[in-house]
This record gives sequence, C-alpha cells and structure tokens, in this order.
Amino acid sequence: MNVVFDPEEVLIMKQLKFAFLGVGNMASAILGGLQQIVDDRDIYLFDRLPEALNKFSARTYHRCASAAEAVAAADCIFFAVKPQNIPELLDELRLADVCHNKIIVSIAAGISIKTFTDAFGDLPVIRTMPNTPMLIGQGVTALCRNAAVDDETFSAIREVFDTTGHTIVLDEPDMNKIISVTSSSPAYIFLFIKSIYESGLAQGLAEEGLLEAVCHSVIGSAKLVLQSDKTPDELIAMVCSKKGTTEQAMHKLEEGRFAEIIHQAMLACTKRAEELGRT
Repeated sequence: MNVVFDPEEVLIMKQLKFAFLGVGNMASAILGGLQQIVDDRDIYLFDRLPEALNKFSARTYHRCASAAEAVAAADCIFFAVKPQNIPELLDELRLADVCHNKIIVSIAAGISIKTFTDAFGDLPVIRTMPNTPMLIGQGVTALCRNAAVDDETFSAIREVFDTTGHTIVLDEPDMNKIISVTSSSPAYIFLFIKSIYESGLAQGLAEEGLLEAVCHSVIGSAKLVLQSDKTPDELIAMVCSKKGTTEQAMHKLEEGRFAEIIHQAMLACTKRAEELGRT
C-alpha cells in the first residue's frame, strides 16, 4: 500500500531510534513500513530465538544480545512478543532500569496500557492490535493511547501502521472487543473459505482453480459491501431469490444458528483477551 507520509511526521520518526522486542511476522510487517522512513542504523532488534534475526541478514539493523540492550539504545520500544511473555519481559526490563523516557508501542493482545505504566511509570504508551493480513499490506490495526502520548507522536506511529493497511482509533475499553472483530476474524474467514472449498471438492468439482474462485468470491463480496450503498441485509436479499438455491442454503445456516455461533465465538475471544490482561 502506498502511503504519502506527512513531512512533519517523517521528521519526528527520523529523530527517534526504535527497538523491537520480538521479530515475528507482525514485527516484520511493521518494520517493512518503518524502513520506508527510518535508517536501518536507528533500529535495534532482539528476539529470544537468535535464529529469528537471520531473516534480516540483508539489512544493517542492530542485533542485540538482550532486551535491555535494545531498549537502552532506543527511544521508541515495540513490544511484539506473545502476551503470556509480557510479565517476564517487564520484570527483566524493570530490573535493568532502562525504560526511562521511552515511548512504548505494544501489539500484545489483551495487555493494557496500565500494565506498562505500572511497570515503568507514567510513560507514553500506544496500544495496538493488528491482524495478519498486514503481512500483504491489507491489514487492519486498532490503536489507542494514554494521555502522555502527544498528537504528533501518535499520528507518526499511526502512519507506520497505515503502510500495512487500514487503521482505526479506539478508546482503550474497546481494545479487547476489537480483537474478535478484526484481529481474530481472519481465522473465522479462513475457516469459512476452507469449508466452501472442501464442500466443492466433496461435490465432485475439480481442484484446479477452485480455491482461487472461492477466495475471489469472498473478496468481491467484501468489496461490494464497501462500495455499495446497501446494507449487508439488503445485499443478502439481492442474492436470495424466492424459493431459489441461495434461499435453501440460508435456511440451513439459520437452522445451524450460524450467526449465533459467530457471536458466541467472538465473545469467547473477548473473554480470553481479558484473561490475558490479568496474567
């Protein structure tokens, strides 16, 4: 995705050094946006699996031997580890006493801003929740911040996530809820695609080109929702001719409580996010 960067925000970013704690797929996607603005020499990486850093061998990032080393060298710290690993990491950094005057950006599901300020004091903290389609520049990232984050810094960080897709700004009480809507929902959609594809195979359709056809049907349907002036219910009605084939399919989905199952799945997702925040 091509993003035209605001010159003032570029200036802010160029004045900062960045540390990434954890360099998995999400961190890699964020780095892809950041490297459009920031020199490699201003980026410090740490991962508990040293081999994870090998994928960046073509770049001149600093590879650090510890999280404390990366944090001490940087101004803005991206916490990109699994939520269950956050408490141990915070204890390590608190003991090293290296987090003074840092900007914190977290992508850890369920982990509150308060978790970081309890550990390090009243630092500026930006909490984010991206999703996996950001790996191809088609992601959705929700963001919120505490009062210590100024408008310029927040806009600059948001612009980095804009390079990976779409962003939405929320109040923190909604951050656990949005996980079920945007961050976990790709898995539901992958399952939906898989189910349609496998049913097609089971009915005797040839494998060649079938998965692509299913995916393009999903992509086209999503684009129609975005570009049409009709509601999802109105679009459903357009497809469902009276006593037609789609109507019969929809009856089966209704009998199986499809919408209610999705709702319950999303509630379970939100509940787990809240549990992670209490660990």
